[in-house]
Amino acid sequence: MSGPMDQFDELGQLAAALCEGEITPPEAARLEQLVRQTPEARSFLLRYVQLHGELYWDLAAGARLATSPGVDLPSRVAVQPRRAARAALTVLGRA
Repeated sequence: MSGPMDQFDELGQLAAALCEGEITPPEAARLEQLVRQTPEARSFLLRYVQLHGELYWDLAAGARLATSPGVDLPSRVAVQPRRAARAALTVLGRA
C-alpha cells in the first residue's frame, strides 16, 4: 500500500540526507522530482530545512554559552545549515 504518508516518509529521509550533506545524486534527483510534484512537498522540504537550521543555530548558541571566551565552535556547526539551505533552493530551482 502506497499513499501520501509513504511519500512524506521518503521525503523526510531525503531531506535528512540533504541536510546532513550525505545525499547521493540519485537521491537528489528523486528529491527534486518529489518537490516538483506538489506544493505540500515543497513546503515540507522548506520547513524541514528551516527546522534543521534553527536546531543548529540553537546548538551553536548553547555551545557558545558553555565554552570559554575566545573558543570558536567547529566550522561544521556554522556551515552546515547554509549548505542545506543552498541545496534546498537548488532542488527547488531558485538558486
